Amino acid sequence: CTDVTLVCPKGHGPDGQIFQQAQALAAQSGATLAVSDDIAAIEGFDVAYTDTWVSMGDTTPMEQVMELFMPYQINQALLDRTGIRHVLHCQPAHRDLEITSEVMDGPASLILDEAENRMHIQNAILLTLLGGQH
Repeated sequence: CTDVTLVCPKGHGPDGQIFQQAQALAAQSGATLAVSDDIAAIEGFDVAYTDTWVSMGDTTPMEQVMELFMPYQINQALLDRTGIRHVLHCQPAHRDLEITSEVMDGPASLILDEAENRMHIQNAILLTLLGGQH
């Protein structure tokens, strides 16, 4: 059984319909899926996964983004406070915004392993799509 909690500022959570579908799938496997704007909701979890705060093409001023999202930054103090042992990031990362360099380059980071695994998966997809032999 796996528990997943999405922690994000109010108004920046997942699409409601997709989240309900994901909750239904989670329930079938005995997993739980929750959303919170309280960073304390991740206490006791083993892994934190983050993404960039600004998507490509987003023109929101960075000062505005930082004001809203900085309390959600993955940093060593957060890891120490919550007990999180590993961190992931889908890349590319904006160092010292959504995740600090200290954590990205530290022992809790699985980011390079994640990127390597993704490379192999993407290569397999390309081979399949291009009609390569298996």
